[in-house]
Amino acid sequence: MWPFLETGRTLKTFDKIAELGKGGCGTVFKVQHKLDGRIYALKTIKMHIEFDPDAKKPIHNHPAMKEIEAISKLSHDNIVGYKGCWVEAEEPDRKIVERILLKQ
Repeated sequence: MWPFLETGRTLKTFDKIAELGKGGCGTVFKVQHKLDGRIYALKTIKMHIEFDPDAKKPIHNHPAMKEIEAISKLSHDNIVGYKGCWVEAEEPDRKIVERILLKQ
């Protein structure tokens, strides 16, 4: 199983304040971090990926990864700073993830 797959991190870490925008690649939310109290822009991108770790198209080849790699290298006053990313299973997918984890 992918060691980086998480469940529930967004809800545990952030309070959603408002939706800032929506496009073909995802949705951006204004959020407040529950621990540090700071306001962040959080972009969510739905990634339809297989849970098979031996899949022919692993996550690193997913089109969204190109955007993540590019944004993580940028540093400019007019661009929102990159803080990090994670892969999270949606609620309906949790049962699938749990079943796979139990098989290992």
